[in-house]
Amino acid sequence: MVSDNCMKNIETPSEGPHDFRSNEIKKIAWKSLLTSVPFWSLALGYFGQFWILGFYSTVQTLYMGTILNLDSITNGELSCVPPLARGVFACLCGYPADIALKRGYVGKAFIRKGATVINTVFSCVGFVAILLAGCNPVLNTIFFTVGGLLGDFITFGVCMGGVDIAPNLSGTVSGILNFVGVIPFFLIPALVGFSTKYERSMAQWRYVYYGTIAVVLLTTVVYTMFGTSEPQEWGTYDDEPAEEDSVDLTKKPENDP
Repeated sequence: MVSDNCMKNIETPSEGPHDFRSNEIKKIAWKSLLTSVPFWSLALGYFGQFWILGFYSTVQTLYMGTILNLDSITNGELSCVPPLARGVFACLCGYPADIALKRGYVGKAFIRKGATVINTVFSCVGFVAILLAGCNPVLNTIFFTVGGLLGDFITFGVCMGGVDIAPNLSGTVSGILNFVGVIPFFLIPALVGFSTKYERSMAQWRYVYYGTIAVVLLTTVVYTMFGTSEPQEWGTYDDEPAEEDSVDLTKKPENDP
């Protein structure tokens, strides 16, 4: 049973060092958000990192099946290796990164940008190596694995950026960023279809890889140069007093027994 005193504290918490009452942003500053350089830098970084993820989700199996002429069973077995390695490596790297951040060895911006840059370097090196590997299934599998090995770095990279810059508006910001993040999943198949419409050859696939490398590098450079992990004014607490005609949800009606 909950005592009357505890119930009173739950309904009307007192101010003090342990005041758990939450502040709320009463209205979203859309103009400030949509004209914010840190926000759009993060959005571009989001786009580029999810382009890598989208590439592996939509292209890898198709490439190995058409260019390497692998049967469906072999293709399926080899295509499982990169995501499996990526998942294992994410568990190994995520914990040290979290410890380094908690103990103050590095800052949030270093973690976010560092994870993004490292993932970009690995993926681009892997893509270039795939182009040089020709039609060797083993080499292609190895280079696909290397390129996507750090793909889950986005979880403590750009994916946390919305919480950093807008701690009290992270739901809205993350929703917009997630919308940006799914766009590559539609664009990449369209790019592949356009490039290989008349000829499914290695020469045509090179345009797909060149385009992917360009997108990933450009977005990473923009995010690294202009991105930040500092909370933005439009995404923090709104300390303005509530409107006079606002409804106090904690106040009981006068005729309430």
